[in-house]
Amino acid sequence: MTLFQKLSSVLISSGINEPVLYGGESGHSIFARALLDGLVNMKKEAFSALETFDSHLLPRIAGAVEQDPQFCLITGARHEADDFIFLRSED
Repeated sequence: MTLFQKLSSVLISSGINEPVLYGGESGHSIFARALLDGLVNMKKEAFSALETFDSHLLPRIAGAVEQDPQFCLITGARHEADDFIFLRSED
């Protein structure tokens, strides 16, 4: 079984208990805008959720606004892989 066929459940959130901060363009929160930009701007054909979190979310949010983005495995979920893999589509 390849990595792309394995199950993974991860949580990416804008913070722990902080209010969601809006003002991120196109009616999105700052967190949602950073996530969407990260998904669009990743250069690879296949990339992990953690790569997106580390390269696009943390640099734009952590320390810049009063939110503490989180990335973790969902406890109790069945895991075969440690991360979620995004595959770029042709559309």
